[in-house]
Amino acid sequence: MKFKFKTLFIGMIIVAILFAIGSFAVPLIFSPEARNKLARSKVSYKVDDYRVTCVLGDHKKVYEFRGKVTSDPKGYYFFWHKMDGEKKYTQLPIAHTIIDEM
Repeated sequence: MKFKFKTLFIGMIIVAILFAIGSFAVPLIFSPEARNKLARSKVSYKVDDYRVTCVLGDHKKVYEFRGKVTSDPKGYYFFWHKMDGEKKYTQLPIAHTIIDEM
């Protein structure tokens, strides 16, 4: 069996063309909201010091802690933090949350 470089070259060109078409087609096929939802489907930040701010209307709540922040497909961030010496679980809507590394 003889290896054909021409066949390999044509295959590489086809893969490159399909990749290029896909990278341009995805933004056209999916709405910005769908792309955003897909990107947020499962985000997990490394263990670090965070300031998580949730703003709902005039209400603003800030959490500062060392830990990990994770998202779920339903559109929420969740994390564990200490409040009054106790470990608390908190879940916040992604659309109203800002995460800063400290």
